[in-house]
Amino acid sequence: LRSQETEAFILRHLQSQLMVAALSCNQSAAYNTFVQHFEPQLTEGGRALTAYFARVGGGMPALNKYVTEIANAAGLSRAADPQGFCAKTWELFWNLEQMPDRLLSLAAATLTDAIRLPQSCAAKTSAGVAIKTAAPQEAVAAVK
Repeated sequence: LRSQETEAFILRHLQSQLMVAALSCNQSAAYNTFVQHFEPQLTEGGRALTAYFARVGGGMPALNKYVTEIANAAGLSRAADPQGFCAKTWELFWNLEQMPDRLLSLAAATLTDAIRLPQSCAAKTSAGVAIKTAAPQEAVAAVK
């Protein structure tokens, strides 16, 4: 992953978690404020994700699948502990409002282990030369 792409994935995880909170915790107003406040970062992150999936393969279908997986993981987290999930997201909305300069660090703290970020890895060509590529963690494990 490139630096900008890593940030985009982290922001997308945060946005999906907050979107689930908006729909299932009656936090729509807080979510709308979040989107308006961080629209430039979210828009740039969306562009970076689109470019990433175009570059590594899969295009929009792969991006849509990944975003759906993130939302499903957030939904499962909410289902496992509804009150805890909603309390956590209220606190997150509050912290983002109070400390907007900490967007990425707050977002990174919310990453779930259920959905991993793609990671940079090296693959060998048929000539045995290592090349840099990016692949989801599962693909890296399958190559080993």
